[in-house]
Amino acid sequence: MRALATLALLLTACSPGTEVLVRVSATDLAVPADLQRLRISVTNPNATDPTRIVYDSGLLTLCGEGVTAKCFSLPVTVDITPGSTNLATSVRVEVDAFAAASTPVVSEASVFQFVRGQSQRLDFDLVRACLGTGCASQDLACGSMGACALVSPNGGAQPVLAFDQITYDYGAAPVGETLTRVFTLKNNGTKTSGPVAISLSGDPDFSITANDCQGIPLGPPCTVSVTIAPTTTGPKNGTLVASA
Repeated sequence: MRALATLALLLTACSPGTEVLVRVSATDLAVPADLQRLRISVTNPNATDPTRIVYDSGLLTLCGEGVTAKCFSLPVTVDITPGSTNLATSVRVEVDAFAAASTPVVSEASVFQFVRGQSQRLDFDLVRACLGTGCASQDLACGSMGACALVSPNGGAQPVLAFDQITYDYGAAPVGETLTRVFTLKNNGTKTSGPVAISLSGDPDFSITANDCQGIPLGPPCTVSVTIAPTTTGPKNGTLVASA
Protein backbone atom coordinates (compact mmCIF):
# COMPACT_ATOMS: atom_id res chain seq x y z
CA MET A 1 0.00 0.00 0.00
CA ARG A 2 1.25 3.45 -0.85
CA ALA A 3 0.44 7.10 -0.11
CA LEU A 4 0.74 9.93 -2.64
CA ALA A 5 2.69 12.70 -0.89
CA THR A 6 3.20 16.31 -2.04
CA LEU A 7 4.92 19.14 -0.15
CA ALA A 8 4.44 22.85 -0.93
CA LEU A 9 7.22 25.29 0.00
CA LEU A 10 6.30 28.85 0.93
CA LEU A 11 7.97 32.07 2.02
CA THR A 12 5.85 34.19 4.34
CA ALA A 13 7.59 37.33 3.09
CA CYS A 14 6.37 36.57 -0.43
CA SER A 15 2.92 36.84 -1.96
CA PRO A 16 1.34 35.94 -5.31
CA GLY A 17 0.36 39.58 -5.61
CA THR A 18 2.43 42.54 -6.73
CA GLU A 19 3.40 44.50 -3.64
CA VAL A 20 6.11 46.10 -1.57
CA LEU A 21 6.23 45.61 2.19
CA VAL A 22 7.74 48.65 3.90
CA ARG A 23 9.10 47.95 7.38
CA VAL A 24 10.29 50.78 9.62
CA SER A 25 12.32 50.11 12.76
CA ALA A 26 14.68 52.14 14.96
CA THR A 27 17.98 50.88 16.32
CA ASP A 28 18.60 53.53 18.98
CA LEU A 29 15.56 55.81 18.92
CA ALA A 30 12.55 55.43 21.20
CA VAL A 31 8.84 56.26 20.98
CA PRO A 32 7.80 58.71 22.38
CA ALA A 33 11.05 60.01 23.90
CA ASP A 34 12.65 60.67 20.50
CA LEU A 35 9.86 60.16 17.97
CA GLN A 36 6.22 61.18 18.28
CA ARG A 37 4.99 60.84 14.73
CA LEU A 38 5.72 58.55 11.77
CA ARG A 39 4.69 59.23 8.19
CA ILE A 40 5.27 57.07 5.11
CA SER A 41 4.64 58.53 1.67
CA VAL A 42 4.91 57.21 -1.88
CA THR A 43 5.86 59.39 -4.86
CA ASN A 44 5.02 58.30 -8.40
CA PRO A 45 5.98 61.05 -10.87
CA ASN A 46 3.58 59.73 -13.52
CA ALA A 47 0.47 59.69 -11.33
CA THR A 48 -2.24 62.36 -11.29
CA ASP A 49 -1.60 62.78 -7.57
CA PRO A 50 2.16 62.18 -7.55
CA THR A 51 2.59 61.91 -3.74
CA ARG A 52 0.26 59.99 -1.46
CA ILE A 53 0.58 59.27 2.24
CA VAL A 54 0.15 55.56 2.99
CA TYR A 55 0.71 55.77 6.76
CA ASP A 56 0.50 58.62 9.25
CA SER A 57 0.38 58.03 12.99
CA GLY A 58 -0.56 61.66 13.64
CA LEU A 59 1.41 63.99 15.88
CA LEU A 60 1.38 62.37 19.29
CA THR A 61 1.53 65.49 21.42
CA LEU A 62 0.10 63.58 24.40
CA CYS A 63 2.13 60.46 23.85
CA GLY A 64 4.51 61.13 26.72
CA GLU A 65 1.72 62.07 29.14
CA GLY A 66 0.14 58.72 29.80
CA VAL A 67 -2.12 58.53 26.74
CA THR A 68 -0.55 55.29 25.57
CA ALA A 69 -3.39 54.51 23.18
CA LYS A 70 -2.10 57.30 20.95
CA CYS A 71 1.46 55.98 20.86
CA PHE A 72 2.58 54.03 17.81
CA SER A 73 5.23 51.38 18.30
CA LEU A 74 8.07 50.24 16.11
CA PRO A 75 8.50 48.31 13.94
CA VAL A 76 5.71 49.46 11.63
CA THR A 77 4.92 47.49 8.47
CA VAL A 78 2.87 48.87 5.56
CA ASP A 79 1.83 46.99 2.41
CA ILE A 80 2.02 49.06 -0.81
CA THR A 81 0.39 47.88 -4.04
CA PRO A 82 0.89 49.46 -7.47
CA GLY A 83 -2.71 50.41 -8.23
CA SER A 84 -2.63 52.09 -11.64
CA THR A 85 1.15 52.54 -11.55
CA ASN A 86 3.03 51.46 -14.66
CA LEU A 87 5.33 48.68 -13.42
CA ALA A 88 8.22 50.22 -15.35
CA THR A 89 7.93 53.42 -13.32
CA SER A 90 10.40 54.10 -10.52
CA VAL A 91 8.52 54.79 -7.28
CA ARG A 92 10.00 56.57 -4.28
CA VAL A 93 9.11 55.70 -0.70
CA GLU A 94 9.95 58.27 1.97
CA VAL A 95 9.82 57.72 5.71
CA ASP A 96 9.64 60.83 7.92
CA ALA A 97 9.81 60.69 11.70
CA PHE A 98 8.96 63.71 13.84
CA ALA A 99 9.52 64.87 17.39
CA ALA A 100 7.11 67.48 18.76
CA ALA A 101 7.83 69.95 15.95
CA SER A 102 6.33 69.77 12.46
CA THR A 103 9.72 69.37 10.77
CA PRO A 104 10.97 65.78 10.42
CA VAL A 105 13.92 64.94 12.65
CA VAL A 106 14.75 61.83 10.60
CA SER A 107 14.03 61.26 6.90
CA GLU A 108 14.98 58.24 4.83
CA ALA A 109 13.98 57.24 1.31
CA SER A 110 14.35 54.44 -1.21
CA VAL A 111 13.50 54.05 -4.90
CA PHE A 112 12.14 50.81 -6.39
CA GLN A 113 10.09 49.36 -9.22
CA PHE A 114 7.20 46.97 -8.71
CA VAL A 115 7.80 43.47 -10.11
CA ARG A 116 4.67 41.76 -11.39
CA GLY A 117 3.62 38.83 -9.20
CA GLN A 118 6.38 39.39 -6.66
CA SER A 119 6.49 40.68 -3.12
CA GLN A 120 9.44 42.92 -2.31
CA ARG A 121 10.50 44.31 1.05
CA LEU A 122 12.06 47.65 1.94
CA ASP A 123 13.64 47.95 5.38
CA PHE A 124 14.17 51.38 6.95
CA ASP A 125 16.19 51.61 10.14
CA LEU A 126 15.96 55.03 11.77
CA VAL A 127 19.14 55.90 13.67
CA ARG A 128 20.14 58.58 16.15
CA ALA A 129 23.02 59.68 13.91
CA CYS A 130 20.41 61.11 11.52
CA LEU A 131 18.54 63.23 14.06
CA GLY A 132 18.27 66.76 12.72
CA THR A 133 20.01 65.94 9.42
CA GLY A 134 18.29 67.80 6.59
CA CYS A 135 18.97 66.55 3.04
CA ALA A 136 18.39 69.28 0.47
CA SER A 137 17.28 67.11 -2.47
CA GLN A 138 14.54 64.50 -2.78
CA ASP A 139 17.22 62.25 -4.29
CA LEU A 140 19.16 62.33 -1.01
CA ALA A 141 18.44 60.63 2.32
CA CYS A 142 20.26 60.31 5.60
CA GLY A 143 22.24 57.07 5.95
CA SER A 144 23.34 55.11 9.00
CA MET A 145 26.44 57.30 9.46
CA GLY A 146 24.35 60.46 9.71
CA ALA A 147 25.30 61.84 6.29
CA CYS A 148 23.16 62.56 3.23
CA ALA A 149 23.64 60.08 0.38
CA LEU A 150 22.00 59.28 -2.94
CA VAL A 151 18.86 57.17 -2.64
CA SER A 152 19.62 53.63 -3.83
CA PRO A 153 17.62 52.41 -6.86
CA ASN A 154 15.49 49.24 -6.62
CA GLY A 155 15.32 49.45 -2.86
CA GLY A 156 19.02 49.19 -2.20
CA ALA A 157 20.32 46.10 -0.43
CA GLN A 158 17.49 43.73 0.45
CA PRO A 159 17.22 40.05 1.45
CA VAL A 160 15.33 37.84 -1.02
CA LEU A 161 14.67 34.34 0.33
CA ALA A 162 13.95 31.45 -2.07
CA PHE A 163 13.60 27.69 -1.73
CA ASP A 164 15.12 25.51 -4.44
CA GLN A 165 11.62 24.07 -5.07
CA ILE A 166 8.12 25.55 -5.15
CA THR A 167 6.47 22.14 -4.73
CA TYR A 168 7.94 18.67 -4.39
CA ASP A 169 6.20 15.38 -5.22
CA TYR A 170 7.45 12.47 -3.14
CA GLY A 171 5.51 10.15 -5.41
CA ALA A 172 4.03 6.90 -4.10
CA ALA A 173 5.47 6.49 -0.62
CA PRO A 174 5.03 2.95 0.83
CA VAL A 175 3.12 2.76 4.10
CA GLY A 176 5.49 1.94 6.95
CA GLU A 177 8.56 3.25 5.12
CA THR A 178 10.15 6.73 5.01
CA LEU A 179 11.25 9.07 2.23
CA THR A 180 13.37 12.14 2.96
CA ARG A 181 14.06 15.19 0.80
CA VAL A 182 16.60 17.91 1.60
CA PHE A 183 15.47 21.41 0.59
CA THR A 184 17.86 24.34 0.22
CA LEU A 185 16.88 27.83 1.32
CA LYS A 186 18.87 30.59 -0.38
CA ASN A 187 19.13 34.33 0.02
CA ASN A 188 19.24 35.76 -3.50
CA GLY A 189 19.32 39.34 -2.24
CA THR A 190 22.25 41.57 -1.33
CA LYS A 191 21.54 41.86 2.41
CA THR A 192 21.53 39.30 5.20
CA SER A 193 18.00 38.53 6.41
CA GLY A 194 16.70 38.58 9.94
CA PRO A 195 16.59 35.29 11.92
CA VAL A 196 14.85 32.56 9.92
CA ALA A 197 11.90 30.59 11.30
CA ILE A 198 10.96 27.26 9.71
CA SER A 199 7.57 25.61 10.24
CA LEU A 200 5.72 22.63 8.79
CA SER A 201 1.95 22.19 8.58
CA GLY A 202 -0.45 19.77 6.95
CA ASP A 203 -0.56 16.00 7.23
CA PRO A 204 1.09 14.74 10.44
CA ASP A 205 2.94 12.06 8.47
CA PHE A 206 5.35 14.83 7.38
CA SER A 207 8.10 15.84 9.80
CA ILE A 208 11.22 18.01 9.82
CA THR A 209 14.14 15.68 10.52
CA ALA A 210 17.03 18.14 10.10
CA ASN A 211 17.14 21.94 10.04
CA ASP A 212 20.21 24.17 9.98
CA CYS A 213 18.19 27.29 9.01
CA GLN A 214 16.22 27.84 12.22
CA GLY A 215 17.03 30.99 14.16
CA ILE A 216 19.95 32.22 12.04
CA PRO A 217 20.18 35.32 9.82
CA LEU A 218 20.38 34.02 6.26
CA GLY A 219 23.42 34.92 4.18
CA PRO A 220 24.83 31.66 2.74
CA PRO A 221 22.32 28.89 1.88
CA CYS A 222 21.01 26.52 4.55
CA THR A 223 19.07 23.26 4.35
CA VAL A 224 15.92 21.69 5.79
CA SER A 225 15.17 17.93 5.61
CA VAL A 226 11.51 16.85 5.46
CA THR A 227 10.54 13.20 5.83
CA ILE A 228 7.27 11.53 4.88
CA ALA A 229 6.45 8.37 6.87
CA PRO A 230 2.95 7.30 5.75
CA THR A 231 0.82 5.49 8.28
CA THR A 232 -2.19 5.21 5.97
CA THR A 233 -2.84 5.23 2.23
CA GLY A 234 -4.22 8.19 0.29
CA PRO A 235 -3.06 11.72 -0.56
CA LYS A 236 -0.68 13.44 1.86
CA ASN A 237 -0.14 17.19 1.63
CA GLY A 238 2.08 19.44 3.66
CA THR A 239 3.46 22.97 3.60
CA LEU A 240 6.98 23.99 4.58
CA VAL A 241 7.21 27.69 5.48
CA ALA A 242 10.27 29.94 5.88
CA SER A 243 9.91 33.41 7.35
CA ALA A 244 12.45 36.09 8.27
